[in-house]
Amino acid sequence: MIASAARMRSLLSSGGVYVVGNSLLGIILPLRMESEGFPIFLIGLVMTAYYVGQAIGSHFSKNVIFGVGHIRAFTVFAAVGASTTLIYDPLFSAPAWFVLRAINGFCFAGMATTLESWLNDESSKKTRGKVLGLYMTVQFLSVATGQLLVNIANVSEPELFMLAAGLISLSLIPVALTRLPEPHLGKYHPFGVISLFRKSPIGAAGAMTAGVLLGSFYVMGVVFAYETGLSVSEVSIFMGVAILGGFLIQWPVGKLSDFFDRRLVLIGVTLLPPAAWGLQALFNFSAETPVGLFVVALILGAAIASVYPISVAQTFDRLDRHEYVSASGGLVLSYAVGAIVGPLIATATMTTFGPHTFLGFEAVIAAIFSITVTYSLLKRPRPAPVQREPFVPVPTPSQVAVETD
Repeated sequence: MIASAARMRSLLSSGGVYVVGNSLLGIILPLRMESEGFPIFLIGLVMTAYYVGQAIGSHFSKNVIFGVGHIRAFTVFAAVGASTTLIYDPLFSAPAWFVLRAINGFCFAGMATTLESWLNDESSKKTRGKVLGLYMTVQFLSVATGQLLVNIANVSEPELFMLAAGLISLSLIPVALTRLPEPHLGKYHPFGVISLFRKSPIGAAGAMTAGVLLGSFYVMGVVFAYETGLSVSEVSIFMGVAILGGFLIQWPVGKLSDFFDRRLVLIGVTLLPPAAWGLQALFNFSAETPVGLFVVALILGAAIASVYPISVAQTFDRLDRHEYVSASGGLVLSYAVGAIVGPLIATATMTTFGPHTFLGFEAVIAAIFSITVTYSLLKRPRPAPVQREPFVPVPTPSQVAVETD
């Protein structure tokens, strides 16, 4: 495994560095708009554009890779992503930022597809699971690092945009200097969302619910924390703690979902957002009690980061092995739909009833899905053990990460 990781260190390094830059950009934008007095709904609309671009990029970025190869494709995506990041500050307006955010989403989806397909090609049957686990660990830690980097400069100044663009640009170096041979992508025919719902209704619904929960959190979690009265540094800790919670829970949740009916585990994790909301309502944590808010973030982050990977495993339990890669395309699309629609509903809720309703929104969505899973548990038997696939910690939806697995 050590030799395998050393061989792929260029890909892992590039992936880690660009994710740090992307994560930093993701927290700068809502904080900047908040400081400039943008209405909540407009902030949500601008930030949701990222998921629109990501959905398009997840589908079409392979065309670029097929056309020019992995190194050139990664170079194009990174160059455009870094360039658009530098334009945010001089083009400070909601329409311009909406377009730039969509371009970022497309580019970062392309960069992820490039690296993940390369990791897939370089992995053997014996090392694929470990390589994917290492890649996901790098992803989690990089996202958390990016959130914390917002503290090194003022969000109202251009320095943080320059840092994010610099990090995205630096991710080019390991890929450009790698000695790894470029791989060849195989063609696939993804399921449509309707077909996926027929095959595994809970898996497909879980992927969409994960999109609603995670998309809303990454778009509006910053706004909620800031409106609660936390400082910029405390907002970054709030977001970082939530990501850390998602990272720490992957192993125990994975073990539980491999041992028990995955639907039972889904019910358990989707009861955590209502618990976090209840904790907040009971103690009314605020800027005067930031530790309490951090505990709430830890619980919420652990819950929402678990829904997608369990849903993937739940889906594969009910499919034939040759359908896995095709079905992953439908799962990604289901997630994308949720990630686009969810933040818009969350922002409308927060605009109408106040920013404090964010946790309530997350809790209600999780509770509705928990009830749905409970109904399924009573109506549909658990697959035989021979049919069950082991849990894989996938923090974000990825067509190619499933191929790697």
